[in-house]
Amino acid sequence: MDVNKKNNVHKNNKNVKKYILITSCSLAGVVILTFAGYGAFKIIQDFGDIKKENPVAESTTTTLLTTTVAETAPLLWWETNSFEELSTDPELNGKDDLHNGDLILVNAGWAYCGDSSDISIIYDFREGAPYSVRDRECKLRLPVIYNLNDMMTEFNAATGLNNVFVESAFRTKERQQELYDNGDPNLVAKPGFSEHETGFAFDLAL
Repeated sequence: MDVNKKNNVHKNNKNVKKYILITSCSLAGVVILTFAGYGAFKIIQDFGDIKKENPVAESTTTTLLTTTVAETAPLLWWETNSFEELSTDPELNGKDDLHNGDLILVNAGWAYCGDSSDISIIYDFREGAPYSVRDRECKLRLPVIYNLNDMMTEFNAATGLNNVFVESAFRTKERQQELYDNGDPNLVAKPGFSEHETGFAFDLAL
């Protein structure tokens, strides 16, 4: 009898421990799920707030910057005159230095409006450099002649050739008009738009 009582008590104790363990685990699970759910809710809520705020902030900033630039930026020089005026009017061209100095722009769409003084006969300043000149009518700006002398001297030293000659150099606007009238308009530059009128350009031939 005593043995049976002992077994029953032991069995009851085991069952109690089992129920306590199950109850504890259930409570722990509920607590964990509660915290997890609350955390997920807060993340979703915060993300929603960020999503709502950002477009408004970006839109406001962009609008302010655009307004500021539009109101304060001055017009650029090429926005104040037509291309026709800018390419042919010396007074307008002088404002941007496109026709001043050694580096200038001259092409089929941009006229030469600079000064054609300081033009010298190449033959008179060739100084024995190893090249020839077509005739005494070939002229260039003096600094260009000196650079041409140096270039041809180095070319001769490197190749041994001395039969290169200047075939064409500076032309007046009137001379360019003659060439244009008597030549192919697709091959000859319009008067006023030829680099040869600058005194910086020349053609070499063999």
